Amino acid sequence: MSDVWENARRNAKPGCPMCNGTGTYMYDHNHGTVCKRCCQHNMGWWQLTEAYGDAGKWCCKAGCGAIRADQPPKEEATKP
Repeated sequence: MSDVWENARRNAKPGCPMCNGTGTYMYDHNHGTVCKRCCQHNMGWWQLTEAYGDAGKWCCKAGCGAIRADQPPKEEATKP
């Protein structure tokens, strides 16, 4: 999981109102997440299964929670 946090730190945008330029933020007192505004979706995509309720849709592997309805763009294709 450290790759996700390092990637988020590298992609952080200075002055971001959501994460203050850190690339991550705490969404409650126990849980942190990757900033949705800063994420560049550069770690690939994975296809959701029925267990996630959105079977067939694509989710960002960087952890920002972005979901695409069809296929990820070719330049952002799923990495092996």
